[in-house]
Amino acid sequence: MLLKLLLLVLICCVLMRRSMASWEDENGVWFGEQRISCLQRRKRALLRPAWNMGTHKLVAFRGRVYEWGYHGTFRIRQPYLSDCTELWDAVQAGISGCTPRDAQEFSESYADRYGAFDVQNNNSHHFASRLVEFLLSVCIAK
Repeated sequence: MLLKLLLLVLICCVLMRRSMASWEDENGVWFGEQRISCLQRRKRALLRPAWNMGTHKLVAFRGRVYEWGYHGTFRIRQPYLSDCTELWDAVQAGISGCTPRDAQEFSESYADRYGAFDVQNNNSHHFASRLVEFLLSVCIAK
């Protein structure tokens, strides 16, 4: 019984650590994700069932969440203001000297630069990787 309790506590601690990124470093950049199945229920939209098993990728930077998805729309919002659970990497992707305006301009011009949304070739994972690459390489952290 004690072993089961300890195992449960360990699992809870790991899950909490993964779901709560440290926002103490305002220049930090984090990857996060949400389950597509939850997003689909919320929006009442239907993608092919196989895609509902995946994840929607997010980027957190300077207290904001950046995301890009279905229909090629991007959104900038506060963390944890979603009906779906956000899981954040426990370790940040890096430190950036960019401003929120730099990240917003990148997001606004993303479709013009990389093309329309495509479930396989230009989805939220591609957006998140490219945004993080931009934040970590274009604006050198001070």
